[in-house]
Amino acid sequence: MTVPKTVWSGGDYDAGNYGNTLLINIIGRKLFDFPKSIKLVEQCLNITVKTKNDGIVLDYFSGSGTTGHAVINLNRIDQGKRKFILVEMGTYFDT
Repeated sequence: MTVPKTVWSGGDYDAGNYGNTLLINIIGRKLFDFPKSIKLVEQCLNITVKTKNDGIVLDYFSGSGTTGHAVINLNRIDQGKRKFILVEMGTYFDT
């Protein structure tokens, strides 16, 4: 069996720099084990909702909130009115 290669290659998709380090800089400490790269999520949004300035993005495994952060960034760039729904059920939610 061959493991497929990712189409998401390059430093922008590095979850260490653009996920973990970004959140540590915002929050002040490490709270999440595997946050997604915000640049990866922004790229996904550019593919799916860039032309939908009033679209709604649903992330039902929101964890650290990277999807919401990326939607806000995209709205700032193009003055969009996109909304997001983040759902999380992790035990850390109440903290």
